[in-house]
Amino acid sequence: MIPIFEYVHVLEGRLRVKVPEVKRSRAFARAVEDLFGSVEGIHEVRANPLTGNVLFLHDPELVPVRAILAGLVAAGYMGMGIAAGETPARPEAIGELAATIAELVAWGLARALGRFAPGAGWLEQLVEAATRFLVRLVFGQVAAVFA
Repeated sequence: MIPIFEYVHVLEGRLRVKVPEVKRSRAFARAVEDLFGSVEGIHEVRANPLTGNVLFLHDPELVPVRAILAGLVAAGYMGMGIAAGETPARPEAIGELAATIAELVAWGLARALGRFAPGAGWLEQLVEAATRFLVRLVFGQVAAVFA
């Protein structure tokens, strides 16, 4: 599967992205807000079920845009297989995490070969950012359970 990024708008500390699963689904809108709202470095998440847009206000030093996009993909959004009625998936096993990162890398590679020539090390940075974000996401949720 290749993620669907049809609309992404970025300003320093502000990301707006169209998430297809959120459109016409209050449940998915709430789930995205809950999933990302507890991540350190993300100050606010607003998902609009009328438009499908999700607004992230974040600290770009702690959580770069590519990490948020990778988190959406890893959770099953952006056309990556989450179905109505399901809750967003958190990678529970190292195999799932590896498969998710592999899909993300394949998407990045396809984009890179399509139209632009990124600088050296871009692929490693993308994988590293996705991994850091997923670890923060998983451990943040575990810490919340014990708080």
